[in-house]
Amino acid sequence: MSDVRVIVPVLKASSRQPTKRQALRKIFEDSTDILEADLKSRILLFRKKINFHKVLEELEKGNWKKVEKMLPWDKYPDVFKYLDKKYFEGISASGTKSREFFNRSISQIMPVVVKPLMRFDEKNPRIKKWINQNTGALIKDISENSREAIADTMKQGFRVARTPLEISDEIRHVGLHPRQMKAAINYRSSQVDNYLDLGYSTSIARRKARDDFYTYSDRALTSRTKTIARTEMHRAINTGQREMWQQALDQKILDPSIEKEWVATMDIKTCPDCVAINGKRIKINEKWLLADGTKSDIAQMHPNCRCDEVLIFE
Repeated sequence: MSDVRVIVPVLKASSRQPTKRQALRKIFEDSTDILEADLKSRILLFRKKINFHKVLEELEKGNWKKVEKMLPWDKYPDVFKYLDKKYFEGISASGTKSREFFNRSISQIMPVVVKPLMRFDEKNPRIKKWINQNTGALIKDISENSREAIADTMKQGFRVARTPLEISDEIRHVGLHPRQMKAAINYRSSQVDNYLDLGYSTSIARRKARDDFYTYSDRALTSRTKTIARTEMHRAINTGQREMWQQALDQKILDPSIEKEWVATMDIKTCPDCVAINGKRIKINEKWLLADGTKSDIAQMHPNCRCDEVLIFE
């Protein structure tokens, strides 16, 4: 078995059966919807741990540094700790489905070959290592971004003389990316001006702009959790497929000279970088060179990327 080199021809899917890409896309969409909802609900629960009455009191005294220390940042990583379970579920489902299609291909040309024994459970050391590394890096990145957004809004708030209530409102929306928080603050300011131009009094204009700010920020949080969910589940799904390939290589079922091809979802949403790399082929063990100069084991150019990779059997 150690000398077997399997060369599987390109097989056209039956019109009545889903392709592997469609099957993995289904796993991705189902997993993403659940993860997105969970992330948002957990961030909202974290916000409830903040005593905004005390926050407002300290802001009115001008103690913004004290306010920053009052926020329970040590509890914030707990919001995302369960991501390791979601990563595993995505990798396991993807690896298992990829193996199913791979075995189907082998059986059509080499029925005597025993189907590869592959594992996608928690005892797989590669999967365990990948999950630990990616969960830790993601939690660190999200936590730092959220703290940066709150620190920036307090510093800027006191510099431009925003009211303590306005700054408290912004802190209440912890969880946004710094860019999102800045955009929400600018939106609120522009809405005040718009309502004043319409003839509203200053107090009413501020109140209406506050309502708009809350609506805008809630939509921004939905967008952020959606981006995190789609990016991370895409990473997990592609990693599951990659793990299946690696196990096939380890068992010498696949030859290391085989190539993989970058497959972009080509439509009006596709970015120029993904269009440029679409169709490029490299050896299965090589890393993709991304537009920013970094290298990656899987086909993922950027957050919210919809690209995939396939093996080329010729």
